[in-house]
Amino acid sequence: MSEKNEFLDISYCYTGRVKTPAGEIPSVSTELVFKDRCDAYKARWGIKRSAYRVKPAVYAIGEPNEHSPMLVTANYKLTFDVVRRSMDGQNAWLMVIDTKGVNVWCAAGKGTFGTNEVIKRIKEFKVGRIIAHKKLILPQLGATGVAAHEVTKATGFKVLYGPVDSKDLPEYISEGNTATQKMRTVKFGIRARIVLTPIELMTSLKYCLIALAFFFFFNWIGSEMFFSKALLLAILSTIPYLGAIIVGAVLVPALLPFLPFRAFSLKGLVLGAVYSAVLVLFLQTPFLLDRGIMFLISNLLIINALISYLALNFTGSSTYTSFTGAIKETKLAVLIMLPAAIVGLLLMIVDKIVTLV
Repeated sequence: MSEKNEFLDISYCYTGRVKTPAGEIPSVSTELVFKDRCDAYKARWGIKRSAYRVKPAVYAIGEPNEHSPMLVTANYKLTFDVVRRSMDGQNAWLMVIDTKGVNVWCAAGKGTFGTNEVIKRIKEFKVGRIIAHKKLILPQLGATGVAAHEVTKATGFKVLYGPVDSKDLPEYISEGNTATQKMRTVKFGIRARIVLTPIELMTSLKYCLIALAFFFFFNWIGSEMFFSKALLLAILSTIPYLGAIIVGAVLVPALLPFLPFRAFSLKGLVLGAVYSAVLVLFLQTPFLLDRGIMFLISNLLIINALISYLALNFTGSSTYTSFTGAIKETKLAVLIMLPAAIVGLLLMIVDKIVTLV
């Protein structure tokens, strides 16, 4: 079975089984163990990220019965863990639907945490035989993907939207499924903004490797320098790109509220301009490598396109825009970033040809 189609073995989380008219349902612990934390750390850094998902099913928390609440969540393992940990000391059912291993917020925007999937799983898991109250508690951040009236029409179940933060679930349930204004408020502090930074850094490292290989051959071709010198020059030429990745993947999300413009690509360009100034003022000699203004301009065009692209990657995971807004900005930004990068690359090649001639 390919990695993208497999589910994690979470049998180590099981504490027993609960008998219901729909069959036996595994009961899961609300305590996270070392393996949970270790796997979560690896997923954050992009290690086997596509396989970090739980098998869609209904799970029991505590000792639920037919009157216990039925929660609905995504099958992204981190989301699954956060919800079950939040329900410590509670009795509830947890219906996990297939969001392809994507968290609730992003899955709702992409459509995988959607109306049809909820309806499908209600029927498949025979939820009507597990609970008697005909109510489902969905995460508020999944509301954009689910048409509650269609779920009710197709299954007879009423959709309720719980609090933004799963830690408020016990209070929400104890208050008769009533959310306070605080529970409805979406917070987007620095911790939430940089949560995707590790995986962006790991994913972006390939750009540095590509740049390293490119600059090695770029400096070596047509020259009589030794291998070691060509490699050293390639490393020096790649360092500004490593810095660009740090700017785009770390500084952009960290400084998001303080950067001007609403578009993420433009926010990236603002920091790109600052970073370019730093390169020119403080790293002029190693950056230019004695190649002149055309080489500098070509690199700055590519670097700013890279920073803008990395900034754009955070659009769909923020509270600053909608899914449709992210799609619209992406289409427009690519029309600018791609030509800029291509022009930069062409200028670099022209500069090399002129040097050889």
